[in-house]
Amino acid sequence: MHRQKGKSDTWIAYIYFQGKRFYLGSFADKQEAIKARETAENQIFGDFLKWYNERKSKK
Repeated sequence: MHRQKGKSDTWIAYIYFQGKRFYLGSFADKQEAIKARETAENQIFGDFLKWYNERKSKK
């Protein structure tokens, strides 16, 4: 995710999967871009991210 400065001053959301970058959209609000990214993560990775983050926090 990055901020695109200029006329539109928007947030651009992407996700990488299997070596490819997928455009998720441009958003006026940073939180909307974060939500789009999180939704895509959940669709692609499902419970893996939950498991990984729990495992990582136990170390």
